[in-house]
Amino acid sequence: SKSLEMLPVPTLTAHINNDSPFDAEDVFVTAVLTTRGGNVLGVSSTRLPQLRRLTEAAVTFTWPNQFLEEIAASEVSFHFKRVP
Repeated sequence: SKSLEMLPVPTLTAHINNDSPFDAEDVFVTAVLTTRGGNVLGVSSTRLPQLRRLTEAAVTFTWPNQFLEEIAASEVSFHFKRVP
């Protein structure tokens, strides 16, 4: 799930799930905000040191200034190393 707040600065909070039977290390999470036309307005990323198997984590992204165009969509993706 995701939520986007615009004040005082653009802030996107997303919940990511590790539904796998493996713990994850070095989880890199990226958020992309786009316009209706598909143009990228902003990109932000962060790293979680670990995300245990079958758990959820909240990740927050912020941007320092308001955007000049309306945000139409947000996409959050992540990748990680599997830990046996």
